[in-house]
Amino acid sequence: MGKLTKKILARDLKVGQRIEEIFLVSRAGLAETKAGKPYLRLTLADKSGEIRAILWERAEDLAPRAPEGGFVLVAALVDDYQGQKQLKVDRLAAVPLNEVDEADFVAVSRRDAAEMRAELAGRIAGIRDAGLRGLLEALFRGETLERFCNAPAAKSLHHACRCGLLEHSLSVAAMAEFAAGHYPELNRDLLVAGALVHDLAKIDDYEWNGPAIGHTTRGRLLGHLVLGVERVLAAAREAKTDAETADLLAHLIASHHGKPEFGAPTLPMTPEAVILHRLDDIDAKMNAVGTLQAALEDDDCHWTDRQYMFDTALYLRRPAAATPEAQTAICAAIPETPEPQRQTPHKFRHLRRLGKAPGSPRLPQPLREQLQARHDALCGCGHHGEEQGDAAPSKKAAKQESDQQLALF
Repeated sequence: MGKLTKKILARDLKVGQRIEEIFLVSRAGLAETKAGKPYLRLTLADKSGEIRAILWERAEDLAPRAPEGGFVLVAALVDDYQGQKQLKVDRLAAVPLNEVDEADFVAVSRRDAAEMRAELAGRIAGIRDAGLRGLLEALFRGETLERFCNAPAAKSLHHACRCGLLEHSLSVAAMAEFAAGHYPELNRDLLVAGALVHDLAKIDDYEWNGPAIGHTTRGRLLGHLVLGVERVLAAAREAKTDAETADLLAHLIASHHGKPEFGAPTLPMTPEAVILHRLDDIDAKMNAVGTLQAALEDDDCHWTDRQYMFDTALYLRRPAAATPEAQTAICAAIPETPEPQRQTPHKFRHLRRLGKAPGSPRLPQPLREQLQARHDALCGCGHHGEEQGDAAPSKKAAKQESDQQLALF
């Protein structure tokens, strides 16, 4: 018997259309109406994405035919619910795995896999700290590298596709690179390395032999944070990375969920850990937002239903496609190497609080220029001060200078 083939993908369904189609059951559960009548709530999927489905009649009888990870043939009407497509299911039947073409149901990252692998290699080669670079090279090789480059980043909430883990990790690493340029107090090498390895052990946490994504027993018992720390410390011993560097990198993995209630065994305790937690959260949530926006039927704004990741409904509209010109303008607006902000010397801090320090926007332009000239001369910020070996002013001279500044007003 030949395999059943899909006739239409979830993303191509139109409101008002009647279909008879095969889907993978991503999530399934019985619920009750306010009147106490049971109904079956499903999330159905194929390689193009997911669509929600509702079965109102005979829900308890038909629920066993739609287990999570199984395949179903549904007869349904494509309906509109809060601006998103939803299937109103009339009938469903279980479909054996050997009767479907699994390629129709395996979602793949929107980015090119070879391009991402090259980017990963470049990120690792760009780590200047030899100990950290050696540790990463010990981690990302052989079977571990192959699984990392093919794994999903999650079961459903974000980057739930083949190569999704690689896409997510590279996205966080790109933001980490920018953040390290913007905040000079961050250890750039440590932060970028942490971005690359923070979810590495999801290759141990998840299994994805077929289209469905599930948890391994080890993943359920330990979780990818504990498993990730284990992998990093083992690689550090092999690469002979010093213990403190290994512990700092392991801390980034252990703390990147932010709070114990989100599965973190420890809170972020270093600057790199604090920002990595935020960058990971930003990328996951923006990927989820993009998925929701892509599912909208028109260009109007719509409220979604309550989203588990955000603990609220979202007000969204489908984003306009970015033109090449607009993308070029955006890229041109981002400095390649952001310069660190110069801190105000101690003797000017009370003036900064008063809005009277050099560069304060509350001052008239002529006074700002006078203050900036005095400030540069005093702290040696000009081009000639360091060359001439000007001595640092004494505390008395600094006080006199501050008094002169205040006398200007």
